[in-house]
Amino acid sequence: PMILLNCGKVGSCQAFFCLKKIFDSDRIFYVWTVLELCSYLRRRGRSAPSPVLWKMLKQPFGLLFNAFTMVGKLPGFFLFKSKGYMKFDGLILDVDGTIWNTTSIVADAWNEAIEENFPEVKRVTAGILENQFGKTMDVIAKNLFPELDDGQKKILIDKCAEHEQKALLENKKDVTYKNVRDTIKKLSEKIPLFIVSNCQSGYIELVIEKNKIKDFITDFECFGDTGMEKDQNISLLVKRNSLKSPVYVGDTQGDYDACKKAEVPFVWASYGFGKTEDENYFAKIDDFSELEKILF
Repeated sequence: PMILLNCGKVGSCQAFFCLKKIFDSDRIFYVWTVLELCSYLRRRGRSAPSPVLWKMLKQPFGLLFNAFTMVGKLPGFFLFKSKGYMKFDGLILDVDGTIWNTTSIVADAWNEAIEENFPEVKRVTAGILENQFGKTMDVIAKNLFPELDDGQKKILIDKCAEHEQKALLENKKDVTYKNVRDTIKKLSEKIPLFIVSNCQSGYIELVIEKNKIKDFITDFECFGDTGMEKDQNISLLVKRNSLKSPVYVGDTQGDYDACKKAEVPFVWASYGFGKTEDENYFAKIDDFSELEKILF
């Protein structure tokens, strides 16, 4: 990774995540700093003796002292530790639990579909849907309609989606999280914005229309259009838009897992529906507007 980085063959983010596969989350920052130090010295026409570098790696807590000794001062690479160093070329957003919360409206719509088609099925609530949103539609159907066979599950989940779409189009209540629209507009001036969701076809278009953010979203992808898992859709969108260092914002462990598989940094929206099993994500936000400070 160091050689490729210094030769300009990969960006900082790719080199970092390649290293993260090798080293644990704590040591990675020490290793990364040493590699950045190599790059800094190389640009100044100097070389760092290998024994010294390996000594620094073996004695991570002496890293600051050794770095100061070698170059007299620390360049800006230590800012990386505070998350400010990484430069992204694309911001990918989740929808439910990240951009807005429609669970109360969707619950009513789904219950109408259940009553009309399979009244023997248990009704849903906003709380139940919060635990399901983020999963693919076939998985949600399996979880919520266990008494139905596969064909009936498909019929009912499709009917639920139809009722949901109609209800959201007619909805006049603002269900978008605070600061989302304004922040999306501001961010779009600095970085291309994208959306990837496990939702049905037409849902992302509805989200864009209702929030009036069409001019700020470059591209999007979803399970309903491709039939693929979220990590695959993230990778598909990244490749289609030639992104080198994207970052994803989501709210659930499922989002986090997808980002790990797609090798994309994850920002956890803690105000959403879910939790994460660890804190090794790139960053955490308690409000959507915090993305401005984290990314720039």
